[in-house]
Amino acid sequence: MNEGRKGRVRSFRPEHRLKKSNDFKAIRVTGRSKGYRNLVFCWRTQEGISRLGLSVGRRAGNAIDRNHFKRQIREWFRHSKSELRNIDLHVIVRTHAKAVEMSREARIEGMRYEMGKFLQSSRPS
Repeated sequence: MNEGRKGRVRSFRPEHRLKKSNDFKAIRVTGRSKGYRNLVFCWRTQEGISRLGLSVGRRAGNAIDRNHFKRQIREWFRHSKSELRNIDLHVIVRTHAKAVEMSREARIEGMRYEMGKFLQSSRPS
């Protein structure tokens, strides 16, 4: 496990993951959503720990790019847990022609900007 500052253990544990299709469906039916150019955030409040689910389609890039996008989003989620309390969050990576032509680094920068914007504007509750 990775140790963060102040000796705290930072990891993305299995209990912080959305895995079941019923969980994803519940967020889609009863939750809220906010879309940006590269990412769509869907969430609902719930009791207990915050959980993250990711959807990255094949058109988002090759396997290396898709896995890199997922790692970046998981890292953001881990560092933002204090602001994302008691929610189930489903993040969808959008695919469109203009984004596919961009470099991976440019898309990552755009995603980081959108993740920060989501935290500032939505304040999910």
